Amino acid sequence: CPGSDHNLRNPKKSMAAAPAMNPAAAVVGLLVLAFTNAPEHVHAVPAAAGPVVMPHAFSADSVTVNVKIPGSPFPIGVSGKLNYDYDAQVQRITMSQFGFNQIEVDRYDKSLRYVWATAFGHTECNTCYLKPPLFPYYVPPGSTLTASGVTKNGKVCDQYSWGVRDLGLNATFWTYQQVAEHLLAGAEFQVGYNSLFTVTFEIGFVGVHPGPQDTALFDPPPGDVCPAPRCAGSIDVGLLFDGSGSIASADFDKAKEFGVAVVDAFQLPPAEVAVTQFASTVGRVTALSNNNATVIKAIQSMVQLKSGTNTAAGIAALGQDLLAGKAGSKVMMIITDGQHNQGGDPVAAAAVAKSQGIEVFAVGVGSGIDKTELSGMASDPKGLHVFEVSNYAALKNITSTIVSTSCPSDEACTLDPNVNAKPARAARANAQHVASVVRSRLAAAMTTNSKQE
Repeated sequence: CPGSDHNLRNPKKSMAAAPAMNPAAAVVGLLVLAFTNAPEHVHAVPAAAGPVVMPHAFSADSVTVNVKIPGSPFPIGVSGKLNYDYDAQVQRITMSQFGFNQIEVDRYDKSLRYVWATAFGHTECNTCYLKPPLFPYYVPPGSTLTASGVTKNGKVCDQYSWGVRDLGLNATFWTYQQVAEHLLAGAEFQVGYNSLFTVTFEIGFVGVHPGPQDTALFDPPPGDVCPAPRCAGSIDVGLLFDGSGSIASADFDKAKEFGVAVVDAFQLPPAEVAVTQFASTVGRVTALSNNNATVIKAIQSMVQLKSGTNTAAGIAALGQDLLAGKAGSKVMMIITDGQHNQGGDPVAAAAVAKSQGIEVFAVGVGSGIDKTELSGMASDPKGLHVFEVSNYAALKNITSTIVSTSCPSDEACTLDPNVNAKPARAARANAQHVASVVRSRLAAAMTTNSKQE
């Protein structure tokens, strides 16, 4: 089903192994390897045509996603009704297969995915973190018009070609000729891996209706039926709190609440968390620990240091704690209300941490922040690593986004096929995972390349 779980922003991050499934898992692993080791700058096939204007919001009576694997006699596929709004970064897929109904709501605006099924008055739900981008159902810039009057899904269409040589990716798009909005009738992607084989990924649309979508469609099911999402990847997380005197006690308490929420969003173990506070001096709140209760108690018991702002010393101290961890992914989250007024240059200190493999997120609170300093401390791309909120109470609004962006896992967000599941349902969940992982690489490739046109 359409959606996305990962992007190309950090190809060095480790990827969690896919759950046990059919033989297609091996292909998924190769696709993961191909896309996560892709060069930072991809190059499109030379084009003769400019971008095609596509509708940003529409519904489709049916959208079908198939993955064709060499040597497999049947495609792996899922299908359902689609509601889609690219500008709002949301989509909903309603599927009725194998005797049960399942709904997936992808909220890229909140970095969350909800998947649920309802039968006999009982609702089973799962919640996962999402990574942008939402799959762009449009003909990307740089495409070439290669044919006209081609029949696709029973409609007369224009045909476009597009590709990324560095990824061994070639795509064909078909758009309806009969309507002005250039509605997408279908798309086919061929992904080659080291010239060994080619996987074909197909998307087909039937009954496409452009126009605004009812926002209520993108809400999770009513009632407290969906669990809170958790990042289950192996990662060392460092929280660095500004405890300087410019922060009111009530606001410092809000910062601690944010810290607790972030810790709860990671599964400890395998994740480990270290916490440090800085002001004129630096205080270690806790070294790396994989005990959730221990870390949360340490944050809740943290006493504000007050006095000046020696951000560089805090970065250096927490960086050393993170380097003591064993996880391949290391993340530092700096929460501050302003600029440093003591010690060394925090941008230089952050540069050292980044050179040691630590991904740095910078969170600025209030109107007194130094935006240049905040951006300088953060990792690239800045749009994913710099956060600004108006006050400490607003920190809760960025929890999902910052955890989703930092989480190294590439999880299949499906309902557990082993819980009250028939074999057909388990097979469908496996197919959904394969389609989701392949599709997410294509989404990342398309949006990355389009931005560089």
